[in-house]
Amino acid sequence: MNRRKWLVFAGLFVAGLALAAACGGGDSSPTPTETPGPPTSPPTLTPRPTPERPTPAVSITEQWAAAYNEDVQKRRFDQEIAGILVGPGVVEGESGICEPGEARWVGVETVAGSAVDVQPGYLPEGATLLGGEATACGDTIVYSAHEYRVPYVAGTDTVWGDGYRTGGTIAIRRTLRPNNTLRLFAASERISGGTIDGSTAIFARPVMPDGLDVGLYDGVIAIQEANGFTVLQGRGVPWSEFIHIAEGLER
Repeated sequence: MNRRKWLVFAGLFVAGLALAAACGGGDSSPTPTETPGPPTSPPTLTPRPTPERPTPAVSITEQWAAAYNEDVQKRRFDQEIAGILVGPGVVEGESGICEPGEARWVGVETVAGSAVDVQPGYLPEGATLLGGEATACGDTIVYSAHEYRVPYVAGTDTVWGDGYRTGGTIAIRRTLRPNNTLRLFAASERISGGTIDGSTAIFARPVMPDGLDVGLYDGVIAIQEANGFTVLQGRGVPWSEFIHIAEGLER
């Protein structure tokens, strides 16, 4: 290659390098970026409103449990009310009709027309007889009991306000024995005297406030008879209905 051609080639090579640089053909490695530091002030945030916590509803079961927990702390003692000794330590007298070991179970159909025959003149709508039992000594029926089921009815009770349902069972018992002693385990402050259809009666008001429910057989009405007592106990029935049933007994 002569000197003239070499100079032309060298000039073209240099021009190519210059063009490449102008078009970005230089160093292709990325330009490093700086890592941002912490903000100089906290960001401005609009707080979200805290939702109001709803007041938890107290169920009828919880209210029932609270009432019973309070009741078990109350005193129970023997006391005389309307000439009748009443309380947890009272020993009820025997009828004097039965010899030791003589009492026996008999068919409930034998109660009709006897001294212990008690029929309800009023029962809540839909109530049905569940069954009964009776005992006799010799030819005398000395004890009878009948149990009735009251259907459940949804309520809109204004005291508790939660649609409490009523319904349960009612037991009606009649016993021949002395009428001046009555064994009751209710808190003494719940026991009082009164009358049912002109007869002396002992009332053990139910644990539930406002007479909403006679409870688990803790609401009692014991009517004094000439030769014993007629006793009503039950559960799931309002106290007002219980009194209505007692007043309607045919005894």
